[in-house]
Amino acid sequence: MNYIKYLLSFIKELIFNNKIKFIFIVIACVLFYYAGTIPNSIVSNRIVKEIQIDNETYLYVRSGVQNNQINYDIIQSDKPQKITNGILTTSEYHGGNVALWVLFGIISLVLFIFTVITWNDEDGWEINDCLEKAFLSLVECEFEGDKYYYTSCGKLLGIKEHKVNHQYILGEFRVSGFDELKTCPKFETKTQRRERSLNKLGI
Repeated sequence: MNYIKYLLSFIKELIFNNKIKFIFIVIACVLFYYAGTIPNSIVSNRIVKEIQIDNETYLYVRSGVQNNQINYDIIQSDKPQKITNGILTTSEYHGGNVALWVLFGIISLVLFIFTVITWNDEDGWEINDCLEKAFLSLVECEFEGDKYYYTSCGKLLGIKEHKVNHQYILGEFRVSGFDELKTCPKFETKTQRRERSLNKLGI
């Protein structure tokens, strides 16, 4: 349970400390989800001539008006196409899909470059700060016998006669993670022992 709480707290801190980055991540995910989903465009082509080169090459001369001039170009196919009243209907990849893929690629590239450049910087993803805050969420403080007992995961961090400000607890006891916690002695306050006993009894 402690590790699940630690993981959830880490994710929460990571998102909270990197709001703008996660907004871009969400945008990138949305772009990736919708890219390629826009239906292909249906294009009607006026054909003025059909040419069969061989059994696998068919050419269709297409005419169109551009800038008040008639232009001609060629559509090539590996199989004969159906032409109705001089019109060849084709399906083309929608330009909107291309735009979505391009935007997704740009945002992903920017995030990747930023991560590589700032990985060890304070202005990066602030991983170490998030890990410390997540670990701090596991620390409990109980007042017994005129003293404050600081514990985490069944280990004693330290005892103080005066309460320590929550954000300074790890620095006060020189514990910043699970590696240091391993060296701390096992300990339970009276309240923790009582709760454990009640849990065993199913109360």
